[in-house]
Amino acid sequence: CLAIFQEIGDRRGIMLTYTNLSHSYNESGEYTEALQCGLNALTYGCDANLQDVVAITYINVGRSYKEMKAFTEAHFYLEKALTVASATGNALVKLFAHWDLGRLAQIQHDPALALVYLQTALQEATEQEQKLYQYEVHHVLSELYDQLHDPAAALAHFRTFHMIRDEVVSL
Repeated sequence: CLAIFQEIGDRRGIMLTYTNLSHSYNESGEYTEALQCGLNALTYGCDANLQDVVAITYINVGRSYKEMKAFTEAHFYLEKALTVASATGNALVKLFAHWDLGRLAQIQHDPALALVYLQTALQEATEQEQKLYQYEVHHVLSELYDQLHDPAAALAHFRTFHMIRDEVVSL
């Protein structure tokens, strides 16, 4: 696909393909390749009509940096994704950004900040009926509350995590 889009000069197609490659490389644990594809995608994102793709690409780049333990860069790109998503009203990208910023804060041992981002992500996931993200956020929140020595909150999120998991698995 990339070769075809490059041949015909379709900037949106090129950017989308690089963005999808970035996501796929992140999912397969090939973070250096994911980062390179994400940065390549961003070179095509200067048009106003591509801001939806730019926001997703920022998420992919932020995730790559997070997994590579380049936390400053990860935070920078995830915040940029949140800014673009807020400006364009893209609720799903806002959810992704809050989720990833929460996970980043957790990795950086800042549970208070992680809770803020993850609670926002949970609210957004619930509003959007994104069961997978509700499930994931409840799981991480149960871990965070356990680390914060709040067993009641940890147990409540753990139970909700399992309830959603059972519901999703039964589908």
